[in-house]
Amino acid sequence: MISPHPNQGLKEGFSRMGITVVIPTCDREPKLRSALDSVFRQSLRPREILVIDNGCISICDRLSGIYPNAEFVRIPPRAGVAVARNWGAMLGSGVYLAFLDDDDVWPVDYLATMVAHLEATGDGLVAAPNRDLETEEIIAMPIPIPCDSRLKQWRELAYMGSNMVMRADDFWSAGGFPARLVTGEDRALVIRMHLNGVRISRCLDTFVLRNMEPCDRLTSGSNLLMGKLSFLEAFRDEMPRRDRHDDQLSFLIYLSKSWGWPIWLIGVFCVPAAAFRRLLKYLRSGIPKWRITSSTCPTGNRLYK
Repeated sequence: MISPHPNQGLKEGFSRMGITVVIPTCDREPKLRSALDSVFRQSLRPREILVIDNGCISICDRLSGIYPNAEFVRIPPRAGVAVARNWGAMLGSGVYLAFLDDDDVWPVDYLATMVAHLEATGDGLVAAPNRDLETEEIIAMPIPIPCDSRLKQWRELAYMGSNMVMRADDFWSAGGFPARLVTGEDRALVIRMHLNGVRISRCLDTFVLRNMEPCDRLTSGSNLLMGKLSFLEAFRDEMPRRDRHDDQLSFLIYLSKSWGWPIWLIGVFCVPAAAFRRLLKYLRSGIPKWRITSSTCPTGNRLYK
């Protein structure tokens, strides 16, 4: 852990570009501190840092004394990450919005690189690759999204909240993160922005460090099931047939894990092509490493010192 007051003097270095950083948090104070430390290390300082606390136990009073230049906002417990992000975006005054999950961190030049990309291209949203916080390996690469044609791939976009910076006007033109989606809200936002004609691109000159340590996540159990079902209901008529079938099979697989019954067999008969694609994926990639290994988060990663 760095000095308990890493943000002293930050106000003098506020960016003229007006970046609002929004960090939703839910009962993960130690990881939140690491996320905040990475924001205060940024070479391009944000205009404001808004921590939106929707945990069961409030951390606002305790951390506001340690990070006086961040604004801590308490909202109803377990309101959800989409509500928390939208709340912060609504309170923000920056031209740009940058979202960071409370268990992820940014390298020191992340904001400078991402905003420079938006300034140079005029795009409405930019995303960076995701690296594992411990191994430093790339674990997810945002796909290219064409601005002049329909999005052909709706799954595994790798636009994940923490790795996105966008113009506030374009964010609100898409309605923000859909609050009724328990999970998949970041994918839904990107798709809505694309359908609205917002130009979306990747920046491969920086990255986000994601904490893949097993922990209490919203994307687990019944929340994941409801999120997948809600996404299907919201986009069923717009999704390409292939992706719709893949999402339907994914829902049945997670339902099988939750209930302990082989409900996924229904998917094999109803969407056999999707089942075959899933089988090929498993055979090619095997079980993802982060699902079978447990590790602790390092306090000092050389990539973001």
